[in-house]
Amino acid sequence: MGPNQASLAQLEGFGELDQVAARLTEPVRAQLVAMSPATIDRMRRPTKAARYPAAKSATSPSATLRPSIGVAKDKTLALRERHPEQNT
Repeated sequence: MGPNQASLAQLEGFGELDQVAARLTEPVRAQLVAMSPATIDRMRRPTKAARYPAAKSATSPSATLRPSIGVAKDKTLALRERHPEQNT
């Protein structure tokens, strides 16, 4: 029993291949055992990419929120506006 065949048996033992058991025919099993792990990864890449699309940001500043956030362009001006009693 080769290393890939042992790995395949372990995956079956843990139930990892239950969803694809109907498609795991003897010719497919022979191909999997003959492939290197790198080849298997290359063949899985398109399926994996489609299953896990790139994440998009869930939050973005809204138009109503933006004006309520003050941006101090001049530090001294911002301090004067916050503490008018010290401006004498």
